[in-house]
Amino acid sequence: GMCIVSPQIIMKKVQLLICAIFLSLVANAQFILTPNGFVDINNSEKKFIVFEFEGKTQEQLYNSIIMTAGKTFVSPKDVISKIENKQITLNTIISKCVLADNKFQGGWDLNISLVFEFKDGKIKIEAPSVNSITNIISNKYSKMFISNPNASAFLFEWSIFDKNDKLKNKRAKETLEKTTNDIIQTFIVKIKDQEVW
Repeated sequence: GMCIVSPQIIMKKVQLLICAIFLSLVANAQFILTPNGFVDINNSEKKFIVFEFEGKTQEQLYNSIIMTAGKTFVSPKDVISKIENKQITLNTIISKCVLADNKFQGGWDLNISLVFEFKDGKIKIEAPSVNSITNIISNKYSKMFISNPNASAFLFEWSIFDKNDKLKNKRAKETLEKTTNDIIQTFIVKIKDQEVW
């Protein structure tokens, strides 16, 4: 006999598929760390990523990011500056989020800036700039650089890439990328959640 599949089941499968595709698209729009700072994972020439939001106005997108920033980044260490409906800059410090290969160093504090720009249906996020990665090791103020050929452990300085641009500290690179992309996801996911009411 004929096998009949109900339209509902097909619809459900299509919805799940669309959802899975969407999630993977969102997940793929990410920044990756190079010796020259963050770049688009899909195109290392690009120092920005554009997220598309069909049917949302510039103002709605701007307000959505402001709202999320106001709810999520509320410590006195977080600074939000804005150009009405056009641009938002978030400067935030995230404690103990960067972990080095050397586990004894514990977590490093990340000071990072993100710039969002708006058009109808689009948000452009500039490659985040890392202002500093710092720690206190053996009571000494310590710094980690993305790439600094002169970094010296004697001076309590470390570098993620060495002078030949070779990766020196894999765990620091991965945790820095994860923290940065997680911050961005916080904003992007919220826009999907905030249905216009």
